[in-house]
Amino acid sequence: MQKINSEHFVEELRNNIASKDAVKARLLLDHFAQVDENARNRALFEMSRGEDDFILPILAYMLPRVDELKLNYQKVYTILLKKLIDYPEALLEILQEEDILDKKPFIEMAGQVQCQKALPLIAHILQQNPDPEMNRVCLLAIGSIGDEKYITTLSDFLYSGNRELTFAAVEALKNVGTELAVQYLARRLGTDHDIDKIIVDRLGEIQTIASIRRINALLVSHDAYIRNYAKDKLTELASKAVPVLIENLKSDDVDLLIHTLNILGLIGDPSSAQPIRKFLFKQPPDANVRFAAYEALGMLPVRSGAFTLIEGLADPEEQVQMACAKALNRNVEDTILAGVQNLIQDTNADSKKLVSIIINSESDVLFKKLIDHPPFQKLSTAFLLNEAHRDILRHFVELLRKIGKASLASRLMEKGDEIGTEELKIFVVDDSRMILKVFKSALYKLGYSAQLFEFPESALEKTLLEKPDLMFTDLNMPGLNGVELTRRLREKYSKEELPIIMVTTQQDMEDREAALQAGISNIIYKPFTPQQLQTAITEYFPQRVKN
Repeated sequence: MQKINSEHFVEELRNNIASKDAVKARLLLDHFAQVDENARNRALFEMSRGEDDFILPILAYMLPRVDELKLNYQKVYTILLKKLIDYPEALLEILQEEDILDKKPFIEMAGQVQCQKALPLIAHILQQNPDPEMNRVCLLAIGSIGDEKYITTLSDFLYSGNRELTFAAVEALKNVGTELAVQYLARRLGTDHDIDKIIVDRLGEIQTIASIRRINALLVSHDAYIRNYAKDKLTELASKAVPVLIENLKSDDVDLLIHTLNILGLIGDPSSAQPIRKFLFKQPPDANVRFAAYEALGMLPVRSGAFTLIEGLADPEEQVQMACAKALNRNVEDTILAGVQNLIQDTNADSKKLVSIIINSESDVLFKKLIDHPPFQKLSTAFLLNEAHRDILRHFVELLRKIGKASLASRLMEKGDEIGTEELKIFVVDDSRMILKVFKSALYKLGYSAQLFEFPESALEKTLLEKPDLMFTDLNMPGLNGVELTRRLREKYSKEELPIIMVTTQQDMEDREAALQAGISNIIYKPFTPQQLQTAITEYFPQRVKN
């Protein structure tokens, strides 16, 4: 192909732009490929300086032909977009121009410059064009422009049957972001985990009270997957979700209360502390709820009034007492210390129980503050020597050494490994560290040692390599829930090979059915007792009956 003189080419183009001779300019641009790259770049520069009403149609004519003209697509696109920001009405002409067959880039630009007047044209193309890619671009452009009048048009594609178009409709409605858009997104939930996940993500990006409430509503979903995903999203939203979560504390739904308190604890916003304390003051009847409340307070700074938490040490359930001790440990102050000392004045059964709670919950700050209190030192030494799990003993021996109590630490170490445990390999999976401590203590009292897993993925990996005799698992866990963990393990181990017992607060029948279908061997409801654990163990290992 014959080369054209680059200088003449650029000069002629400059003259055509100055005289606004569109016919000659188009004819000249047909020869772009015949000049060198430097000349092509200079020509684009001249066009970028031309008046919008003249240059825009020419650039629109060029964009679909960039390969043929040996032009950089992104350079032409960028010049077009910059000019359309100042002169968006030109898009109306471009979108109606019959010579431009591929209108996708211009529909995309209409969304980027938020050209309101282009909406009827884009909506018409969307309804008349069978091409899925064109429809996807139209949906995203309508969403970017953000006119609520087109929400129904967008929502129709939530049920298109085409996965990519459904995702595009979700994205478009997110960009509109009004309460009506949120309603349509929420209605689409419940039929596909991947779509549900994307919708929850987009609701989280909208971050209005309406969108956060829609995510919050999923905490009572019968689907453990979406329920846990909603919990993760609310935790990620952090302080923005706190006002909505606090509203949940007025509910009577036990599972909703537990999920809410778990999330508030994970978020750790100090403003949650007072509402949770007020909630506890009403003495919720369910022990699991009380446990969750104290566990949440154990993750929060209780700026004032922490002394009132001491009431939890008298709770009838040991698990609640342990969570309360951890909350007090997080917020130790002089009044708390004095209150606990008053409860430990002699060697009666109540004092012994309280000391064991402080130790088994690994409330280190309380322990350090109390160790010089004679009754506490006497009772704690006796408990560590005679009843505590060996791991707990080692933990406090090390703590005593760190605080300069080497003599007492040496006395405790004389215990060694005298207390034996049954040679039964038990795995315990729960995302609550406090519940894992409860399991450890309860199983140790029964004479068993357990391997603990805070992350279900770790438990899965370990179990697939090394089968335990028995597994206890929670239901609601982030990432991999108890049902899915069981389902994965059943691909390798039958019920006879590996009994898996679910220990949960969730009493929903659909959750129970899902767990049983996945291959759960049995279900125990929290709060559990050591005796319940022993009964469960005995069912599968009758030779391990304790006298």
